[in-house]
Amino acid sequence: MPAELYTPEVADILPSKRHVAFRAGHKGLPGPDDPMYAPLAAAYREGTRLIAPRGAWLTLSVEPSDPVPGGVLATCGNPGSAGNLRRPEKGVGSYAGTLPAEFAGVTEVTLGATTVGPALDDAIAAAMDAGRQLPGVLLDAFGSEAVEGVSEALDAMLRARHGRGTRRFSPGYGDLSILENAAILSRLGIDFVTANSATGILHPRKSTVFLIGWFEEEKTT
Repeated sequence: MPAELYTPEVADILPSKRHVAFRAGHKGLPGPDDPMYAPLAAAYREGTRLIAPRGAWLTLSVEPSDPVPGGVLATCGNPGSAGNLRRPEKGVGSYAGTLPAEFAGVTEVTLGATTVGPALDDAIAAAMDAGRQLPGVLLDAFGSEAVEGVSEALDAMLRARHGRGTRRFSPGYGDLSILENAAILSRLGIDFVTANSATGILHPRKSTVFLIGWFEEEKTT
């Protein structure tokens, strides 16, 4: 089952300059007389020109795990050893990766990835290598906010389709190892975001990988 692709318009995912300024450590949106005003505007223009927002997602069924004493969900191969993590059995159209504890009870899971592309990474690196720290920091802040914008837009679209679900959950937070990035991307089968299998670090850097669990809709009589 191939992943579905998401290509939003740049204008639809652009962050506000205020959010970029906050991300860069500034206390507020700088006014015209602020020394930060011109560098922020320049970085915002350059970032807008360079980004190429893309995403992909795949929604799969979740097979129930075997229960173990105390209600702890089992992990494949070693029941109970991973606390509240669960690993469903492999099957056609089902997910065989580790899920966070808070996904207990979900019947489907969406695997997702978003990015703003490699060109912004290159511009950030070039600025830093040239000793242009402020432009580099501002471009980095712009990229972080922009990829969050892509993720939020895709998240909203998915929730409109699926209804009640968990929060968006990325590997490296809570009880989900960052090393799951590679497994999720492998299942998505895309080439525009990759993960180092040893570290889980993503390329391009301004990318995200996430999971959302979906609960079965309650039937009313």
